[in-house]
Amino acid sequence: MTAFDIAVLVIVALSALGGLSRGFVHEVLALAAWVAAVVAIYLFHGVLTDLILGFFADNGLNAALVAFILLLLVPLFVMRALARWAGSKTRESALGFVDRVLGLGFGLVKGIVLVVLTFSIIALGYDTAWSAEGRPEWVTKARVYPFVHAASNELVDTVSKRKDLLLEEREAAQKEEA
Repeated sequence: MTAFDIAVLVIVALSALGGLSRGFVHEVLALAAWVAAVVAIYLFHGVLTDLILGFFADNGLNAALVAFILLLLVPLFVMRALARWAGSKTRESALGFVDRVLGLGFGLVKGIVLVVLTFSIIALGYDTAWSAEGRPEWVTKARVYPFVHAASNELVDTVSKRKDLLLEEREAAQKEEA
Protein backbone atom coordinates (compact mmCIF):
# COMPACT_ATOMS: atom_id res chain seq x y z
CA MET A 1 0.00 0.00 0.00
CA THR A 2 1.20 3.45 -0.86
CA ALA A 3 0.51 6.75 0.89
CA PHE A 4 -2.15 7.46 -1.75
CA ASP A 5 -3.98 4.22 -0.88
CA ILE A 6 -3.86 5.11 2.80
CA ALA A 7 -5.09 8.67 2.18
CA VAL A 8 -8.01 7.42 0.07
CA LEU A 9 -8.85 4.76 2.65
CA VAL A 10 -8.80 7.29 5.50
CA ILE A 11 -10.98 9.81 3.63
CA VAL A 12 -13.56 7.20 2.59
CA ALA A 13 -13.55 5.54 6.03
CA LEU A 14 -14.00 8.84 7.89
CA SER A 15 -16.81 9.84 5.56
CA ALA A 16 -18.52 6.46 5.99
CA LEU A 17 -18.15 6.60 9.79
CA GLY A 18 -19.52 10.15 9.77
CA GLY A 19 -22.50 8.93 7.76
CA LEU A 20 -22.98 6.05 10.20
CA SER A 21 -22.93 8.35 13.22
CA ARG A 22 -25.15 11.05 11.69
CA GLY A 23 -27.53 8.82 9.76
CA PHE A 24 -29.02 9.01 6.29
CA VAL A 25 -31.66 11.66 7.00
CA HIS A 26 -29.08 14.04 8.47
CA GLU A 27 -26.63 13.40 5.61
CA VAL A 28 -29.22 14.01 2.89
CA LEU A 29 -30.57 17.15 4.55
CA ALA A 30 -27.03 18.46 5.10
CA LEU A 31 -26.41 18.02 1.37
CA ALA A 32 -29.74 19.74 0.68
CA ALA A 33 -28.51 22.66 2.82
CA TRP A 34 -25.63 23.24 0.41
CA VAL A 35 -27.95 22.91 -2.57
CA ALA A 36 -30.35 25.42 -1.00
CA ALA A 37 -27.50 27.87 -0.39
CA VAL A 38 -26.30 27.60 -4.00
CA VAL A 39 -29.85 28.00 -5.34
CA ALA A 40 -30.42 31.03 -3.08
CA ILE A 41 -27.23 32.65 -4.37
CA TYR A 42 -28.18 31.90 -7.97
CA LEU A 43 -31.73 33.24 -7.65
CA PHE A 44 -31.39 36.15 -5.27
CA HIS A 45 -27.83 37.49 -5.42
CA GLY A 46 -28.59 40.30 -7.88
CA VAL A 47 -31.74 41.40 -6.07
CA LEU A 48 -30.13 41.35 -2.62
CA THR A 49 -27.01 43.12 -3.90
CA ASP A 50 -29.18 45.95 -5.24
CA LEU A 51 -31.04 46.11 -1.92
CA ILE A 52 -27.83 46.23 0.12
CA LEU A 53 -26.20 48.73 -2.24
CA GLY A 54 -28.12 51.53 -0.53
CA PHE A 55 -26.27 50.81 2.72
CA PHE A 56 -22.77 50.85 1.21
CA ALA A 57 -22.83 54.22 -0.60
CA ASP A 58 -22.29 52.93 -4.12
CA ASN A 59 -19.67 50.35 -3.20
CA GLY A 60 -20.89 47.48 -5.37
CA LEU A 61 -18.15 45.06 -4.36
CA ASN A 62 -19.01 45.27 -0.65
CA ALA A 63 -22.72 44.95 -1.39
CA ALA A 64 -22.13 41.90 -3.59
CA LEU A 65 -19.89 40.32 -0.96
CA VAL A 66 -22.38 40.87 1.88
CA ALA A 67 -25.22 39.52 -0.30
CA PHE A 68 -23.15 36.43 -1.15
CA ILE A 69 -22.27 35.76 2.50
CA LEU A 70 -25.87 36.21 3.65
CA LEU A 71 -27.26 34.01 0.89
CA LEU A 72 -24.70 31.34 1.66
CA LEU A 73 -24.90 31.32 5.44
CA VAL A 74 -28.60 31.89 6.19
CA PRO A 75 -29.99 28.94 4.17
CA LEU A 76 -27.03 26.82 5.22
CA PHE A 77 -27.57 27.41 8.95
CA VAL A 78 -31.35 27.02 8.74
CA MET A 79 -31.15 23.78 6.75
CA ARG A 80 -28.33 22.43 8.93
CA ALA A 81 -30.44 23.05 12.05
CA LEU A 82 -33.33 21.24 10.38
CA ALA A 83 -30.98 18.40 9.41
CA ARG A 84 -29.73 18.03 12.98
CA TRP A 85 -33.26 18.04 14.39
CA ALA A 86 -34.70 15.61 11.81
CA GLY A 87 -31.63 13.38 12.03
CA SER A 88 -31.84 13.11 15.81
CA LYS A 89 -35.57 12.32 15.67
CA THR A 90 -34.97 9.61 13.07
CA ARG A 91 -32.07 8.08 14.99
CA GLU A 92 -34.20 7.96 18.15
CA SER A 93 -37.08 6.26 16.34
CA ALA A 94 -37.56 2.61 15.46
CA LEU A 95 -35.90 3.37 12.11
CA GLY A 96 -32.67 4.44 13.82
CA PHE A 97 -30.71 1.34 12.81
CA VAL A 98 -31.86 1.54 9.18
CA ASP A 99 -31.09 5.28 9.14
CA ARG A 100 -27.56 4.66 10.36
CA VAL A 101 -26.89 1.82 7.90
CA LEU A 102 -28.15 3.93 5.00
CA GLY A 103 -26.07 6.81 6.38
CA LEU A 104 -23.01 4.55 6.27
CA GLY A 105 -23.67 3.84 2.59
CA PHE A 106 -24.31 7.50 1.84
CA GLY A 107 -21.11 8.47 3.66
CA LEU A 108 -19.18 5.85 1.71
CA VAL A 109 -20.42 7.23 -1.60
CA LYS A 110 -19.79 10.80 -0.41
CA GLY A 111 -16.21 9.86 0.50
CA ILE A 112 -15.58 8.30 -2.90
CA VAL A 113 -17.01 11.35 -4.67
CA LEU A 114 -14.84 13.61 -2.51
CA VAL A 115 -11.73 11.59 -3.40
CA VAL A 116 -12.52 11.68 -7.12
CA LEU A 117 -13.27 15.42 -7.11
CA THR A 118 -10.13 16.20 -5.12
CA PHE A 119 -8.00 13.97 -7.33
CA SER A 120 -9.45 15.61 -10.46
CA ILE A 121 -8.62 19.11 -9.25
CA ILE A 122 -5.12 18.19 -8.06
CA ALA A 123 -4.44 16.19 -11.24
CA LEU A 124 -5.53 19.14 -13.36
CA GLY A 125 -3.04 21.41 -11.62
CA TYR A 126 -0.28 18.81 -11.55
CA ASP A 127 -0.76 17.76 -15.17
CA THR A 128 -0.80 21.39 -16.28
CA ALA A 129 2.52 22.03 -14.57
CA TRP A 130 4.35 18.73 -15.09
CA SER A 131 2.19 16.41 -17.31
CA ALA A 132 0.40 13.19 -16.41
CA GLU A 133 3.55 11.13 -17.04
CA GLY A 134 5.29 13.03 -14.25
CA ARG A 135 2.86 11.94 -11.53
CA PRO A 136 4.65 10.54 -8.48
CA GLU A 137 5.12 6.79 -8.32
CA TRP A 138 3.45 6.61 -4.90
CA VAL A 139 0.27 7.77 -6.67
CA THR A 140 0.50 5.77 -9.90
CA LYS A 141 1.52 2.54 -8.14
CA ALA A 142 -1.36 2.74 -5.65
CA ARG A 143 -3.98 -0.01 -5.76
CA VAL A 144 -6.81 2.53 -5.91
CA TYR A 145 -5.16 4.61 -8.64
CA PRO A 146 -6.79 2.83 -11.63
CA PHE A 147 -10.27 3.37 -10.16
CA VAL A 148 -9.69 6.97 -9.05
CA HIS A 149 -7.97 7.84 -12.34
CA ALA A 150 -10.76 6.27 -14.44
CA ALA A 151 -13.48 7.95 -12.37
CA SER A 152 -11.66 11.28 -12.65
CA ASN A 153 -11.38 10.92 -16.44
CA GLU A 154 -15.07 10.07 -16.64
CA LEU A 155 -15.96 13.12 -14.55
CA VAL A 156 -13.82 15.42 -16.69
CA ASP A 157 -15.31 13.98 -19.91
CA THR A 158 -18.86 14.37 -18.60
CA VAL A 159 -18.27 17.98 -17.54
CA SER A 160 -16.62 18.76 -20.87
CA LYS A 161 -19.49 17.24 -22.86
CA ARG A 162 -22.04 19.10 -20.75
CA LYS A 163 -20.18 22.38 -21.25
CA ASP A 164 -20.09 21.83 -25.02
CA LEU A 165 -23.81 21.04 -25.07
CA LEU A 166 -24.64 24.17 -23.08
CA LEU A 167 -22.52 26.30 -25.42
CA GLU A 168 -24.27 24.82 -28.46
CA GLU A 169 -27.68 25.50 -26.91
CA ARG A 170 -26.69 29.08 -26.11
CA GLU A 171 -25.41 29.67 -29.65
CA ALA A 172 -28.61 28.20 -31.12
CA ALA A 173 -30.73 30.45 -28.89
CA GLN A 174 -28.70 33.50 -29.92
CA LYS A 175 -29.17 32.64 -33.61
CA GLU A 176 -32.93 32.32 -33.10
CA GLU A 177 -33.04 35.74 -31.44
CA ALA A 178 -31.12 37.37 -34.29
